[in-house]
Amino acid sequence: MVPIAPESKEFLKWLDPKEPPKMKKINRKVLSLSQTKELIDELYEAKREFDVKCKKNKMQRESMEQFMFSFFKHKFGLNAIVVEWVYGLIEAIKLYHKKDNDIALFALILRNEVDEEFADIQKQIKLTINDILMNLIETQNPNKGKREINNMFSSKAKGRINENMALEIVNTMYTDEHPNKEEILEKLMDKIQRDEEKIETGTLSISKSMATLRKKNKLGSKRVRSIQYLALVKIILDMQLKTHYSFLSNLSKEFKALDSQNYGYISLEQFQILVNTFTPDLSGEKEISEFMASREDYDPNSLTFSDVVILFSAKHVEANDEKITMLQYIFEMSENPSSENGNYEYE
Repeated sequence: MVPIAPESKEFLKWLDPKEPPKMKKINRKVLSLSQTKELIDELYEAKREFDVKCKKNKMQRESMEQFMFSFFKHKFGLNAIVVEWVYGLIEAIKLYHKKDNDIALFALILRNEVDEEFADIQKQIKLTINDILMNLIETQNPNKGKREINNMFSSKAKGRINENMALEIVNTMYTDEHPNKEEILEKLMDKIQRDEEKIETGTLSISKSMATLRKKNKLGSKRVRSIQYLALVKIILDMQLKTHYSFLSNLSKEFKALDSQNYGYISLEQFQILVNTFTPDLSGEKEISEFMASREDYDPNSLTFSDVVILFSAKHVEANDEKITMLQYIFEMSENPSSENGNYEYE
């Protein structure tokens, strides 16, 4: 397998705020937020199909960065057009990654700081939040028909939900003991308060129905506060991503140290060094063969960051008289997980 073109290292610098890129005279595709999300979804789908092909033919699985170049090359052919699209996508990621969780996640996948499979987890979380919203609407409107319920769901999903409904969604998803719940609630209440101030000053518009409800309740003792449904979803997804990124940061740091050429993958020998870094007792040839047994359908001579995450998720080790995954063990080894790699801010 020929390593990815050296210029790809320059592309990845565009994602690192500490290393601004050298501007070049080149045409760039200007992508809107929706176009960027659609393109990322297209890349995910094509990558899944390619991974199935790799597994079937025992080929090397590519990193997302490698595949991105292959994808555009296959789609457009001409190098000049490929470069336009790559630069355009990177520019869009720089522009939108703080606004949209899907784009922030894709950026971290490109940089080998989060595994590709986490995109499926985030997708499932979105579906779970939607299911909770639908259940709340059905519970509050037992006499409404299916069409009316669906219309109400669509309206709320595209608009605002009241504070109580937002709190119910969070309380349904997280127990009081969950480590992320308190911070999620803090961010939720802060967002609601900031929106309330904007509504009062007329700098944030709301629907007629929400305005009528606010006016009606203002005459009494209640205040109807609300939040954009998608803003609530983003708060939850951002927290999930931030936690997962922190969970993998120590592993990502060591992976990148071995992948000094930024190819996006490491050799089997380098994988053995990686295992030895965290668990020397498991770095022998026999133990490494046991590691690789779970991915025998792929070319065993190289592993992407996502491959490593999968392998370390499946492997269990003894720690404090209990069995935990290697990923958990690596995370617990570091009291202060690295925050140097792609230190994205989450609002």
